[in-house]
Amino acid sequence: MNDNNWTPPLLESDEDFLLLKQPLSDRDYIKLKHSLFTEGCKEHILVWHGIIIDGNKRYEICKENNIRFKIRHSMFRSKAEAFVYICKEELQRNDLINEMYKYLIGRLYQSELERKAQMYSSKNESTHPYIPGRVYRKQEISQQIADELKISRGTVLKYEIFTKCIDSLREKEPEIAAKILSGKLKISHENIIELERLPSRELHALNNTLSKSNIDHITYSDFRHELLWKSLPSIPMPPTRQQEDDSLPIRQMPAYDPDSDLANLIFTIPTWVSSIKRAHKNTDFSKATSGAKDKVNEQLSLLQDAILSMQASLKEEYQHE
Repeated sequence: MNDNNWTPPLLESDEDFLLLKQPLSDRDYIKLKHSLFTEGCKEHILVWHGIIIDGNKRYEICKENNIRFKIRHSMFRSKAEAFVYICKEELQRNDLINEMYKYLIGRLYQSELERKAQMYSSKNESTHPYIPGRVYRKQEISQQIADELKISRGTVLKYEIFTKCIDSLREKEPEIAAKILSGKLKISHENIIELERLPSRELHALNNTLSKSNIDHITYSDFRHELLWKSLPSIPMPPTRQQEDDSLPIRQMPAYDPDSDLANLIFTIPTWVSSIKRAHKNTDFSKATSGAKDKVNEQLSLLQDAILSMQASLKEEYQHE
């Protein structure tokens, strides 16, 4: 199917778009290459302003081997709209890694927020008279995505937090973000939030330790107290009797306890419930200031979202058992 007399058009790839696509496995890549060689490129390469939206690997193989292909130009009005399209297409794959599935849902939610904000802005209302002049609320967008994917709204919000953490980690230490998205490094949702708060220097030290020790599952105590100190440069100190005693036991990594964080919640949640009940019973709401009530209401909304996210995770794990 090669055509040495054909010059393929030059197209570009966008790193932001590529980050939304789970790489092909070696097996699938070989299968794709064989198909293109024997049957030609039957599917169009989807582009937007000369940038490939869908078909990056097909383009690379066809260009390298002078295999003819056709281009289909998309009509996206913005980059956010292109993000929405890519996320929805990727979410239909049956080989998605769980972490990539979470990341794509988070990015889909963020992109829909941006897309709807652009559509409903006063600047664009005149060019889109069929769109009602109001801004979509976050609750409506998250619920719409939840309904389409048959998950809860709390799960959508939880995955957006996951996406934000991954993007922040990618800026500080790209290798750690890549390991999490590829499933090579297992870490809980709560611990990835703590991990994202570490500065670049500590993340780099942690990544070195993970690589040297071939560790694929870490807890907060691991990366904050055990793994990190092993990677930091040691400071020369005068020898002590304890250091001179070779018979002393070597410090070991603590055993991984999958229930430790849940056990903490079991003990702390009753305290929250008691505090809320006490405030509810003792407060004269008619005399409380609007500012105080607004702040409490805001915190209760955040707590409600956290509860929805946790319940969604528990429900998912029950379904997998």
